[in-house]
Amino acid sequence: MGKNGNLKVHAARTIALGGLFAVLVYVLITTTSSALIRRHYSEYGDAEAQKTEYATSLQEYVSENQIQSRDRKALRAWTDEYKYLFISVYQGSLPISEEGFYYKETVNSRHINPVLKSQASIAFSDGTYIVVFEDYRYIRYTQLWQLIAAVLAFWPLLTVALYWIRLLSKYISSLSLAARRINNGDLYSEVSVPPHASEEILSLAKSMDEMRTTFLDRLNEEKQRSHSNQELLTVMSHDIRTPLTTLIGYAEIMDKSPDLPEDERKQYSSIIYQRALRLKELTDEMFYYFLVYGSSDIQVDLAYYNAQVLIPQLINDRLSAFQDLDVEFQIQVIEYPFTVHTDISLLNRVFENIFSNIRKYGDLTCPITIEMRRKEDNFIHIEIRNRIRDTNPDVESTHIGTKTCSKLMELLDGFFTFHSDEEFYTAEVLIPISYNRPADKL
Repeated sequence: MGKNGNLKVHAARTIALGGLFAVLVYVLITTTSSALIRRHYSEYGDAEAQKTEYATSLQEYVSENQIQSRDRKALRAWTDEYKYLFISVYQGSLPISEEGFYYKETVNSRHINPVLKSQASIAFSDGTYIVVFEDYRYIRYTQLWQLIAAVLAFWPLLTVALYWIRLLSKYISSLSLAARRINNGDLYSEVSVPPHASEEILSLAKSMDEMRTTFLDRLNEEKQRSHSNQELLTVMSHDIRTPLTTLIGYAEIMDKSPDLPEDERKQYSSIIYQRALRLKELTDEMFYYFLVYGSSDIQVDLAYYNAQVLIPQLINDRLSAFQDLDVEFQIQVIEYPFTVHTDISLLNRVFENIFSNIRKYGDLTCPITIEMRRKEDNFIHIEIRNRIRDTNPDVESTHIGTKTCSKLMELLDGFFTFHSDEEFYTAEVLIPISYNRPADKL
C-alpha cells in the first residue's frame, strides 16, 4: 500500500477524525453546561426555604399517614412528588431507609453531588430519626444538555464526512472533465490530481494520462506516416511517369512507323520491355510497402531458430543472385551458438531488399563486405556494406525498401538501420537473441 492509502484508508481516517471532533464537542458541551447549571443552583436564593419546605412537607406526610421509618413504599410515594430528591433515614450513623432519585443508576456517583443537602429530625410513628435530604434537581437540565450535546456532536462528524465526499467528488469531476477534453480531441492537457489523493484516484489519473499520451503519440505517428506517404506518392508518381512516358513514346513511334528498320524496332522493343519491367518493380515495391504499413494484422509466424544455421543460409540464398556477375564478397562470420525468435519469411524479405538495392545501386566492381557479430545489447548484428555506384542508372531510389525493412524488423522485435555517404552505403540488421531456449527448427 502506498503512503497515500486507498479509499478505505481515507474513509477510516475521515471517520476517525470526525469521531474525535464529535467526542471533543460532546465533552466540551456537557462539561461546560454541567458546571454552569451547578453554579446556578449553588447560588439559588431560596435554598434555606427549600430545605425547610422538604422537612415540613415530609413531617406533615408522616404525621397524617402514621408512617414508620422503614416503610419504604410510603416514603417512595412522598419522594415521587419531588422527582430529583433523595432521602436517607438514619438511626445513629447507619441508614435504615433510602428512597427517591437513584443517581447512582443514571450518573457516575464520583462526578455528581447534590445541589442542596440538608437534614432534619422527623418524628415517625416508631420514633424520631434523622432524615438527610439530597436535592439533584439540576440533573434534569444536565440530561437535557447531554442530549443537545449528542445532537451537536453529530455535526462535526457529518461536516468532516461531507468535506471528504466533496473532495472525492472534486477529483472525480476533474477526471471526468479530462475525459471529455480527450474525447473532444484535446490531447495536450495533462491529466492530473493533487498528490495527496487516494491511490485509486492517482492510479486512474495516471492511466488516463498514459492513454492521452498514447493517443497523442499515435496521432503524431499517423501524421508523420501520412506525410511520409504523401512524399512517397509524389516521388513514386514522378518515377512511374518517367518510364511510362518513355514507354508510350517508343510504342507510339513503332505504331506510326510501319517501315521502321528492324534494328531500330528491336532497340525500341528492348527499351519498352525494360521500362515495363521498371514499372512492375515500382508497383510491386509500392504494393508491399502499403501492405506492410497499411495493415494492422500482419501475420507473423514466429519460431525458434538456430542462428548459426539460419543467418548464413539467408545470406547464401541472396548471393546466388550474383553468380552471373564478377562480384567479390568479403564475409566475416563469428560462430553464434544462439537461438533467435523470428519469422523466417519476413526476415528473408528484409535480406532480399538489401541485396536487391546492392544489385541496382551498388558498385559491383568493389568488394561487398558482410560482417556478423554480437554486441552487449543481446542482438546479433549483421552489417552489409557496399560502395555506391558513381553513375547511377536513370532510375532513382524511392527508399521504399529501407522503410519496409524498418517496419518488418519492428514486427520481429528487432531493428533495421542504414546510413550512406557519397561513397559507401551500410545496412545493419539486428535480430534479438533468445536465451535458455533450444531451437525448434534448423
